Amino acid sequence: MQLSNILIEVDRRTKPNLPDWMDLLTTPKVNIPLQENPSQYKLSDIELWQHDEQKSGGSIMSGGERIYRHLKNSELLTRALDLHDGVEIQKKGAEALRMLCGRHGSLFLWRSVGRDKKMKRYVPYLHTKEETVEIGWRPLHIIQSQTDYSGLFRPIAK
Repeated sequence: MQLSNILIEVDRRTKPNLPDWMDLLTTPKVNIPLQENPSQYKLSDIELWQHDEQKSGGSIMSGGERIYRHLKNSELLTRALDLHDGVEIQKKGAEALRMLCGRHGSLFLWRSVGRDKKMKRYVPYLHTKEETVEIGWRPLHIIQSQTDYSGLFRPIAK
């Protein structure tokens, strides 16, 4: 199996299922239009992005807030994967996710930040548990580590 052979097909017309405790998904506020996420792509089309502090082997305190702010300010959030993408990547299985993110890597879906009833924000992410892929929700105030990746689509050539 190669990343370039794994096709992801996404139906973006439906609303993704949310956990019962999740109040709503928030729409990111950025100064430029969000890039339209494709409905069909190869797993190899996904770019893995990390904050500089993650790349140097460290963890980032309050990492989610800092990463989310950086993605918004640098306009990278316009290319971020969302929960629709995560659901479809999940279906491809643990081997596919490990090929993309490494043995212990997690893939964060920053276009789908949500909040609970207490207004606490969470980001969905994919991680492996034994031979399955699970969707988790991490509070933005939690530490981000060197095995956490932000999934982005490659920029569209103009």
